[in-house]
Amino acid sequence: MPTTCEDITCPENCADLILPPTKFSDCSPEGSLGRIIAIYETGVNYPLTDENSPSEWEGRMNMADDNPAKIRKLIVIGDMPASESTEIPMSGGRIFYGLEQYTINPRIDEVNQENYDYARSQNKCNIRRKFWVETTNGSTFGGPNGIDVSGKWKLVIPESDQELQTLTGVFKFKSETMPCRFMHPLHGTNAGYES
Repeated sequence: MPTTCEDITCPENCADLILPPTKFSDCSPEGSLGRIIAIYETGVNYPLTDENSPSEWEGRMNMADDNPAKIRKLIVIGDMPASESTEIPMSGGRIFYGLEQYTINPRIDEVNQENYDYARSQNKCNIRRKFWVETTNGSTFGGPNGIDVSGKWKLVIPESDQELQTLTGVFKFKSETMPCRFMHPLHGTNAGYES
């Protein structure tokens, strides 16, 4: 199935505004659970052709480790709070809104040597990367082009010996609108667990 991510076109004239349809249900409302459970990562020059294709995801995750187009799956716990934007007052009581600033806060709690070395290399090189963000119910954000982010991982060693060391990340991106959403075609499988 081709991408379901449609471009948003804004009207030139307020009188031409046609609101898209909405859907609410009294008897069977749909909800989307929180918590980011996985991040899929690759280089910024390697988008997907079809984010709904299981075979494309599997093929990209099974590429050789030295292939820059390989997608790696990171098992995380995380969130993405409400975006922030600059509001600039204009004449006539209008407001101009700047780009939305989004922050993704993932945490890796499996700090084995491979994951630790991965985080160290990402910090040293400080390169932009492409993310897709998967949540508990399989909702995944990024569409075919993913989300180009900047950020770093940081090691957290707790004081208590009853708590885990973690690699905590803060990744940011700017966009005119919320990222495209789709159901990850491999949700619920172990595909790409070891990357």
